[in-house]
Amino acid sequence: MRFSDFCKKAGILFIALCMAFSAGCRPGKPRGEKTAVKKARKEIENDMREKIPHRTERVGSEKAETYQNPMEIKGQHGKSPFTGSGEYGIGDPFVMRYNGRYYLYPSSCENRVRVYESVDLVHWEYKGYATEGDDVYFAYAPEVVYYDGSFYMCTSPEGKGHFILKSESPLGPFRPVTDNFGHSIDGSFWITDDEDLFFLYPGENRIHSARLDPATMLPSLRKVDLNATLHGWTEGPGMFRRGKYHYLTYTGNHVLSTGYRVAYSYTGDNPFGQYIMPEDNILFLRSEQEDPFHGLGHSSNVTGPDLDSIYSPYHNLVALDGPQRRYDLDRLMTNGGLVYSTGDTSFPVPVPSMPSIYGWLDEEDPHTTESFMVSDQGILSNDRVPGVFTAEYHFRLSGEKCPVDLKFGIDGDSWWAVRVDTENNTLSLVSADHGVEKRVAMEKIRVHNYQRLCTVRVENTPEVTYVYWNGARKLALHKADIPGGKIGASGSHAIFGYIAANGEALGSGDFDGVKNLPGKFAAMHYLKGENRGFHIRKAAEKEDGLRPGEKESSMVHRNGSHSLVLNTPGDWTEYSVNAAEDGLYGVTATLGPESSGAVCQWIVDEDPGQAFSFTVPETGLEKEDLAGLHLGNLELEKGFHTLTLCLLEGELRANMFEFHNITSRDWDYDSQFSIRQDRKEWLLLGPWKMQGGKLAIKGEQDGMAVVGKPGMMDYEMDLDMEIPRKGSGESGVMFRVTNPSRMDAQVRESFTGYGLSIGEENMTFCKYNYGKIGTSRIIRLGENHSDHVRLRVVVQNNRIRIYRKGEKKPAMDFYDPRPWLYGRIGFYSFGRELTVRHLSVKPIPFTNSSIHQSEGKERKMKNTTCNPISLPVKTRDGAADPFIMRYNGWYYLYTTGEVNIWRSRDLADWTYAGTANPQKPLKAAYAPEVYYRNGQFYMYTSPAGNGHYVLRSDQPDGPFEPVTDNIGLTIDGSIFMEDDGSWYFTHAGDRGILGHSMSSPTEIDLPGKLLGSTYMGHWTEGPMILKRDGRYFLTYTGNHFQSSGYRVNYSVSGDGPLGPYRRPTNNPILINDQDSQHSLGHSSFVPGPDLDSVYIAYHCYSEGVSPRLLNLDRLSFNGSRMTVNGPTWFPMPKASLPNFALWPENDPVSHMETSKDGEWKILLSREKTQDCYTAEWNLSGGSGDTGIVCCSDGKGSDIRLLREKDGTEMKIEKHSRGTAELLGTFDLPEGFDWKVLHTIRIQFGPQRLDVFLDNMHQLTCADPGPGAGKIGYIYTGSRPEIGFTGFSDACRGSGDGQSVKPVPGQFDAIHHLPGEGEGFGGKVGTGSLPGDVRTLKLKEEGAWASYAVNVEKEGLYGVALQMRRKEKTTDDEAFQDSKLEILQDGKSLDIFSAHPQNDSQNGESRAASKGEKAGPADLSPVPLGKIRLSSGQHRLTFRFAGGRDPEILDVQLYHAESLGFPMDLPLTRKQKEMKIIGSPRFVFRAEGMKMPRRGDGKMITGSKAWTDYTVQVTVTPGSFGMGRSGLMVRSTNESYHPDQNPNAMQGYFIGMESDGISLWRMNYEDSRVMEKVPFQPEKGKEYTLRGTVRGSCIQVYLNDRKDPVISCTDPEPFLYGRIGIWSFHEEAVYRDLKAWSD
Repeated sequence: MRFSDFCKKAGILFIALCMAFSAGCRPGKPRGEKTAVKKARKEIENDMREKIPHRTERVGSEKAETYQNPMEIKGQHGKSPFTGSGEYGIGDPFVMRYNGRYYLYPSSCENRVRVYESVDLVHWEYKGYATEGDDVYFAYAPEVVYYDGSFYMCTSPEGKGHFILKSESPLGPFRPVTDNFGHSIDGSFWITDDEDLFFLYPGENRIHSARLDPATMLPSLRKVDLNATLHGWTEGPGMFRRGKYHYLTYTGNHVLSTGYRVAYSYTGDNPFGQYIMPEDNILFLRSEQEDPFHGLGHSSNVTGPDLDSIYSPYHNLVALDGPQRRYDLDRLMTNGGLVYSTGDTSFPVPVPSMPSIYGWLDEEDPHTTESFMVSDQGILSNDRVPGVFTAEYHFRLSGEKCPVDLKFGIDGDSWWAVRVDTENNTLSLVSADHGVEKRVAMEKIRVHNYQRLCTVRVENTPEVTYVYWNGARKLALHKADIPGGKIGASGSHAIFGYIAANGEALGSGDFDGVKNLPGKFAAMHYLKGENRGFHIRKAAEKEDGLRPGEKESSMVHRNGSHSLVLNTPGDWTEYSVNAAEDGLYGVTATLGPESSGAVCQWIVDEDPGQAFSFTVPETGLEKEDLAGLHLGNLELEKGFHTLTLCLLEGELRANMFEFHNITSRDWDYDSQFSIRQDRKEWLLLGPWKMQGGKLAIKGEQDGMAVVGKPGMMDYEMDLDMEIPRKGSGESGVMFRVTNPSRMDAQVRESFTGYGLSIGEENMTFCKYNYGKIGTSRIIRLGENHSDHVRLRVVVQNNRIRIYRKGEKKPAMDFYDPRPWLYGRIGFYSFGRELTVRHLSVKPIPFTNSSIHQSEGKERKMKNTTCNPISLPVKTRDGAADPFIMRYNGWYYLYTTGEVNIWRSRDLADWTYAGTANPQKPLKAAYAPEVYYRNGQFYMYTSPAGNGHYVLRSDQPDGPFEPVTDNIGLTIDGSIFMEDDGSWYFTHAGDRGILGHSMSSPTEIDLPGKLLGSTYMGHWTEGPMILKRDGRYFLTYTGNHFQSSGYRVNYSVSGDGPLGPYRRPTNNPILINDQDSQHSLGHSSFVPGPDLDSVYIAYHCYSEGVSPRLLNLDRLSFNGSRMTVNGPTWFPMPKASLPNFALWPENDPVSHMETSKDGEWKILLSREKTQDCYTAEWNLSGGSGDTGIVCCSDGKGSDIRLLREKDGTEMKIEKHSRGTAELLGTFDLPEGFDWKVLHTIRIQFGPQRLDVFLDNMHQLTCADPGPGAGKIGYIYTGSRPEIGFTGFSDACRGSGDGQSVKPVPGQFDAIHHLPGEGEGFGGKVGTGSLPGDVRTLKLKEEGAWASYAVNVEKEGLYGVALQMRRKEKTTDDEAFQDSKLEILQDGKSLDIFSAHPQNDSQNGESRAASKGEKAGPADLSPVPLGKIRLSSGQHRLTFRFAGGRDPEILDVQLYHAESLGFPMDLPLTRKQKEMKIIGSPRFVFRAEGMKMPRRGDGKMITGSKAWTDYTVQVTVTPGSFGMGRSGLMVRSTNESYHPDQNPNAMQGYFIGMESDGISLWRMNYEDSRVMEKVPFQPEKGKEYTLRGTVRGSCIQVYLNDRKDPVISCTDPEPFLYGRIGIWSFHEEAVYRDLKAWSD
């Protein structure tokens, strides 16, 4: 800083000052000023003092003492003749540590330097002047070092060169020992390990160093240029060291700028080696317009009182009347080469802590007597320190020389010591084992005046021990095995000063250090102590770890920093944080790409009610080892908290976290560029003008114009700017801008963020951090640009897209690995004109659903996606009849109407891609489906529901053009491609689904065939076929799309796509009648992003009938059995992405390894598969032989699938070190075109390899050998075009076990978590049922299986199993109980006895059931009972606890409630708890509820969660027909529509008919009579019908009979549901509906 410039800006008597200096005189007092001016300036000073009080207070549960920046220090206002107040404040604060105390030396406007003393860096005492007389004047940035027994001060008089002064005391007096030797300003000292003293100083906009001659204290002529610059004037250097790194801090550019800031660089063991400047290297900077705490800079670095921490004193600018500066203090923390600050804080933070043992032994100090005692061994501490410690010793000799032992690890007569041999000038490390001494290491030290204070410092961890002598590191030992213990000292002629020790070393104190928010902290800096600060199951002690003496799970990066690795669900770490204020904090993180998809949770203060869950988004950067991402937003109250990070799913590799204040509401803007309307929104730095609807600045001028809020994150901008032509610099738009500032004497680009400069032909995209950083990107303006450019800029998480007007494809699509993730918007001009015509800004909602807080004490998960899925552009028809096609790694969603198209990479985050034909819009196109074949995309759709057209395009997003006329065949056409290349067409029908073979993609063979077992009792539509493991799964929907009972069924065939089919009993697979989500249907199959899973897409209505909404749920397969993990309406984990993925936009060469094998060129993934995996390749073209590679070890052993040059055949070979074994061949289809994109997929394992080409199975190879290895491409000649390439470590549905099961829901028992000891334990096996359906067997007591579940909400849930009956030998053995224990997250919930009908209370019913058929394959229902589950994701375990070993097909978990109080409804009037549907509807009369004529009406009441109860009604039949009337029991999904199946409910119905009493099992088209007894009711007579349901047993009673007239057991029971009345084609009157539970 140049003081002349300083005073210019302050406007204070600069002319008089220059005159004084030009005359060679030292300045005197200025002439008097007018009283009014003095008074005004005094008021400013007083007002400023009120705004910056220093305070210490006790806050929080631990009563931590706090301080607050900026601090008011007594005596800080040094006299200044150049300020209105006559005071100066504390600027350029340098703090030296000596003998356990701190000494503060600030800059001075006087002829002397002031000095202050402290023991904790916060509470300072003014000690007077450290210099005398006129030895210094206008002392800039004084710094002091203790070297060779003396104190040396360097300072710059008025900022013009340097003097060095010397003293025998830190308090002075310091007297000059050199003349002015130049070297600019702001000199600093550093002592090397060779005990040389070096001088650091600024010059030529960077930092230099030179050795000082100890005889003259003058710097050598040889200087070393350190890589430390702030793109302009750079000053205030300071160095500190930790472990194997040296760190250099420095400041720039101008002291009066709000953008004055502190940054750092780092290097290794050589303090003057090549320094590295990280991109984000700023430690202190605050220059937002509304922030009074600014101008932060000129820091120094000093060891904290606890001996381990590093603190940074710095100043801030509080007024321009002076200038006035204040003292600030914040802590620095390190992680390898990374440094971060726990500041810059201006709110209460903890006072630095003292060490656990300390005292001044040469003073009368109460604390010393508490810490130490005198023994026969010398001085000995009362307390011990652990094996990780730092100890510090100060001593001097009183006369004769003698050895001095500075001890640690003392345990009786065993100890360690640093021995200073003052006779021979050596420093030794000595150990004593029960009195037997041994020298471990020794090093020479320089001759020293030992009667001056000497300092020894020891840093010890299990891995390394460092010993320092007077600031120089002299000994470094690895694995010295020094234990913890007491400390002490001895020496016959030694006088000891300050001695201290603490249980921290090499930054381990950073772990328990408080992290201030907003701010950054390292993920590895979690609290210490297993089960106190962390629980990481796979943690282990690491030699190259970061946490000495503790287990850790981490990985190290090129910059030496460590990332936290959590890879077992349930792992957690905890952090101590201090929030500056109440509010919403954005949470960002620097993560490894492996973290994508991980589900984690922040828990505040260990309170489950403050649990916030998030899913890690995709980074978009596979080759980067770390990438920055926004994870979500977290609500925090002001003050101290603990934050617990818990892994719920996947793997997390986290390097850094940052919490920042965000804008509390979305901010949008549409420019007027009118002074009256717009000016208050803008911060104009420079000569900008708003007029005529434009924002403009002239050429050759500098300026920035900024608008918005600092906490803005994701947004979209539309821009119209005139192309600048005048001026020699650059101008353009900037975004995500923080800390903008402007001053002539600093770097032009004084902001942090992104900029896009507009040129006459090109645009240049750059990243800025007070100057350009990273690599610029050039973007063409386009061929048809005029005199202005129109752009759309989209910034979303770490992705930036720039579109030219009217273009769908971005001109730049950039993922920043180290992104700026928040900030404002604006424009800049650095010497070039700019005119802005228009700016509009719209916020983009965060697509990770934000970090979501639980309500109450429930831990509700808010993962990546939740049905119904929100699409970014709303259309008239919504997501009706959704069809999703996967092509080249991307998903394309097509919907009914104009055929709107959306695009996604992960099935969760969608972008709108327009319509199928913007020029010729399709009208009312029903259920469009698109299929890719040999370079062409074929669309099949039904215009307004009248027949079908076929359209074609060469792109998945069109435009599609018709290639056929209307070919008829109703609606909802769907295509299936068989493995042999043949095509099939299915479509809707009024008697079920019809199927046809096809002669070509545009020719459908007639007649078709009605596919059996697909009729849904009425109109049936929306078919689609999926082939899996040789079976054909056909889904279809019925009946009317506006009925709440619209639903999806499936049928299975083992013979072919046209059947014959059979319909399994677990239908429908999708149905829901709730008002918020109903009418589920028209589904399509879609492969999951992980290449192994399968999802089902379907639509629903919400609160009405328009528009329809998109839903996605995962499917699971078990032989011929298919189940949906849903339907879900609460947050579920996002679909997993592949373990490795190369996306179409990625460059294969930069993302893969290259090698050669003879003439073959090979590209291989850097990642390896496991033995069981699914991999996919997309490729086209190539001039020579081309193929793909898997199972590669990178050394010549692999499996290759190759095409021959004629392109008609493919062969698969196994290669091993130069030899090839043919595994098989297959012919390519006729007309196969290698010039267009094709997809190859391989499923590998176990002991089998399957090859698919364009989703058609081509070849199976048995026992191909080990499968683990890399995948890639192999070719001769030119490289083929490479598209999506990836693999996942799952195969043939093996990932179904890892999938999260929703609760309530149903899942097959074999789909437990994988891994012995992780997902199952003990003797576990499988059984088989027809159709290759497998069951789970727990074969011994203690065997168990676990499932990952996601519970919708906390509550009581019923548990039911389908179990296989055992082949009986005796009745007792047949019904012997299996005991099963259920555990949630390892905590036992209950133990249940399980056997068929185990909760039936009626012996007769059980006896009657023994002879009945138990159901498919002898399956029996087993309702176990009820358990209470908490919300969120958990591990649910079933453990065999005794009795007969169980064999389980599936598990059902459902909301379960008891009635509580009996229900009694007279039915004489309608009540609000009744739901009435049908036609005609019931009417209410005094005699009861009446169905007036033969219609179809239902009245439903009660709770869907009711389980076991009795219900009763009195019914008076009217005229009899072919219908029935009576009670609905355990009823769900009731609906009515005239165009649907009439049996529209699920549950049981007790019906009175003209010839009997019947018990129906109702399930829409699969409804059937379970049992019927003869009975002839009389017209007009009252009857009482009563039904009792317990478990799987249903009993029916008539009138007052004690014995049931019907008693049945349902092998697949409905276990919960409402009650109601149904009249179907019968007239009847109902009254006195009652329900109760026993």
